[in-house]
Amino acid sequence: MALIKCPECDTDVSDKALACPRCAHPIAEVSTKKTHAVEVQAIEKRGKKYLLQILIAVFLILAGFLLVIFNISGQQSNVIAIVLGLLVTVGGVIWVIIAEFSSWWRQR
Repeated sequence: MALIKCPECDTDVSDKALACPRCAHPIAEVSTKKTHAVEVQAIEKRGKKYLLQILIAVFLILAGFLLVIFNISGQQSNVIAIVLGLLVTVGGVIWVIIAEFSSWWRQR
């Protein structure tokens, strides 16, 4: 239970109260709206961080895939570049898995 200010008369009121005891202004609606706004803001922050992680992982997957394709299709196969491309691709896939798990874990 926390004390909040009544928006009408600026009196300290419990956040569980239905109305202000001094001016009878409804309080339950005000506290519900504030709580909902905080939850939405927290989800949006997680969403931006999650999106950045996914974009980095997709970039790694594509870069590794292109590195492998261009080195296999050439006249001379560069084994080191192919292995590096495979490692970057696998790293990108692992990054996606970790980002998904991390997002899921924070929402629990």
